Amino acid sequence: MDQQTQDSFDTVMAFMGAMGAGDMDAMGKLMSEDRVWHNEGEPSLPWTGGAEEKGNVFAFLGRIPENFQTTAWENTDAFA
Repeated sequence: MDQQTQDSFDTVMAFMGAMGAGDMDAMGKLMSEDRVWHNEGEPSLPWTGGAEEKGNVFAFLGRIPENFQTTAWENTDAFA
């Protein structure tokens, strides 16, 4: 893995770790203003689809806990 890929991977893992911990400040620091977020799945479900730009991404991610209760979070890998 080259250094740029490793740096990107480390950022993604840090973001997902912050997300799992509910650390919105850390998530915000790791997220660019022009971030794009997309979850694949059945379009009728409120946690599928996506958003563009940091504020809209936070609003979208805010819908997830309305529909799920996290009982465990383990960050082991990421892919794109």
